[in-house]
Amino acid sequence: MGIKFADAMGAHVVMITTSEKKGEDAKKLGADEVLISKDAKAMKAHASSFDFLLNTIPVNHDVDPYLNLLKLNKTMVFGGCD
Repeated sequence: MGIKFADAMGAHVVMITTSEKKGEDAKKLGADEVLISKDAKAMKAHASSFDFLLNTIPVNHDVDPYLNLLKLNKTMVFGGCD
């Protein structure tokens, strides 16, 4: 739903996932790009480029790779973690 809302508001939407299949689904919902988090080169290319991240990973995980994607003083919201 986050993809659909952000797309409807005119945001440039990047889905971050480990699954290429989920990425295909995200594009159907309105994502402009898909970033595969296992791809170190792609993650590095997106470093310090996001203003906002909606983190919906439903299990405990290392947030450092995602924090590196944020611009200085920008926001990550967690929805789905313990």
